[in-house]
This record gives sequence, structure tokens and C-alpha cells, in this order.
Amino acid sequence: MGALDGVAGLLRERQAMVQARFGAREQVAQAQAANATLLKDRKLRVKEGRDFVPLELELGQQVTLLDHETAKKLFKDGQSPVGKTVFLSAQGGMDAGAANANGLGAGALPPPPVAMPYLVVGVVEQDSQLGFNFSNTLLYVPERTYRAKLDASVTLQAFAINLVKGVPPQQVVTQAKHRLRAMRGREDFSFWVGDEAFQKMQTFNAGFAALLAGVGAIALTSS
Repeated sequence: MGALDGVAGLLRERQAMVQARFGAREQVAQAQAANATLLKDRKLRVKEGRDFVPLELELGQQVTLLDHETAKKLFKDGQSPVGKTVFLSAQGGMDAGAANANGLGAGALPPPPVAMPYLVVGVVEQDSQLGFNFSNTLLYVPERTYRAKLDASVTLQAFAINLVKGVPPQQVVTQAKHRLRAMRGREDFSFWVGDEAFQKMQTFNAGFAALLAGVGAIALTSS
């Protein structure tokens, strides 16, 4: 999909609801798989601490970045989350795909949720007021960690296409539809195309597309 004419970049959505806990404080949050271009792709900036380092991403270490709202829910005013350990568990436990990937075999029931420790390395916030993050509580973990500990399935909830400036969105939509039909053998997906009000943004969270158009949405915006 990223090789289509007019496509400047692709933002893949892998996300799962988790229970986050620090001490006596608990919060339901949306965990998202992160790669080396997380900050750039999602228009985030580090407010405190640091971004993931390459070794953490490569090894799939149990580290996390909290968004500002999640940090506020889990930590007291004036208390720094950086360097602290939070416990995360996938709501409902590991899914069947992750269970199979961890050697439980096809058809095995997922184990009950287990809270696992994650080191907080940083706190991030939106770099632009135009960010379309509808969840108030987000956190990010390396993609390898996400797939090993939270959800091993290869299914994407949604993805956003960032267009080359000046390319007509409908042109890319048509190409993407053909490509997806060829890959999936059916058209069980939907589209949301950003209009002129969103053209100033390089990309927006595909969760916005999923909210408007349903699971499997594809969002297109211009650089």
C-alpha cells in the first residue's frame, strides 16, 4: 500500500485496551504499538523523559511512553512518572493469536489477564492542537512488545495514508481499493477522506477514521 503512486507514508494502527496500574491508582487506557518514527508519525513531542531507544524497540523490552492524560490519572500532582514501574494487563487477557504465538497451540483458550511491569521512560503530548486522538488515555509500547505481550494478531484496526502534496485524494482511494480487493478478495473496508479543513495536517490519527467509518477504515490526508 505504501508503494502506491501519491502515497508519502503509511501509519498503521495496532491498539488494545489495557488496565494500567501504579500503586493504588488504576486506569483503563489504549495501548498502541510504536516504532522508531512514533513521534513524527503521530505529531507528538516528549514532555518529560525521552523517546524509545533503538535497542528497546529491537528487543521488545517492557518499556512504555505515557501520554499526558494517562500520566495525570496514574500519578499524583508533582510526581514524575519517569523511571517508575507501571503494571499493564490486556483487558480480557491475551487474545487467541497471542496465546498461539506463545506456544499454547491452535484453539487454546487465552490465559486470564496478568499484570506485567513496564518501565516508564517518558511522557508525551500532542505537538499540535490538530491532533485527532479521541482517547483521553493513551500509552505506547514497542511493537515487538505489543505483539508478544498484548496482541500477536496481524490484523490492523485501521491505517492512515499520508498523501504527497497536490495529489488528488480520490486518485489514491481508487488505487487503494483495487489493491485491497486484490489482497483480501472482498471489499470489507471503508474510507474516510480528509477534506480541505484537514489539509494543513500531514496526517491524523486513524482512530478518527475508525470512529467515523468503522473498523477497517482508511484515512487519507495531504502533506
